[in-house]
Amino acid sequence: MDRTDISIKITSIENDLELLKNGHIHELEKVPGTPKCSTLANRMKHDLEAIVSGYDSLLEKQADSADREQFDLLTGLLKRLSDEVATLSKKQPDALINAFKVGQINRVLIPLKEIMREEPSIEFLDLLAEPDTEGKIDKSRNTYSDTALILSQFLAASAQYRENHYGTNWEDIRL
Repeated sequence: MDRTDISIKITSIENDLELLKNGHIHELEKVPGTPKCSTLANRMKHDLEAIVSGYDSLLEKQADSADREQFDLLTGLLKRLSDEVATLSKKQPDALINAFKVGQINRVLIPLKEIMREEPSIEFLDLLAEPDTEGKIDKSRNTYSDTALILSQFLAASAQYRENHYGTNWEDIRL
């Protein structure tokens, strides 16, 4: 049901209420073809149920659309981060990542993991370890190669999520 159908149902209820308001019902007029109170009540009840169901459906579509928009944004960022970390990993695989990069990467991974919370792959998706906040070292315990591995797991899980929920794969879209 779309907005037009909902509008038609609302008009139908308004018309039935107008019949009731003007006393144009069978119980008062005893005229054949005039609806009974119970007929009007059943019609209005049916129309109200259809309206509520229609609005629920519209709200669900809006929520799905917002989730998809957020998912698309995050997976685009994930792809760029993964490409950058892969490049750095080839140059210095055992070098430690600084706290800023860890924070930036986790800002993408945390909401992405939340979107995919119901997926079987969630148990394999780890965040990057945050640096020791009490120490003076600005480095985390994550190496570039470790980070590349984590990001590749997120990419694979995201691709599977996209295929399962949106019916598309990475080749169908431009990131």
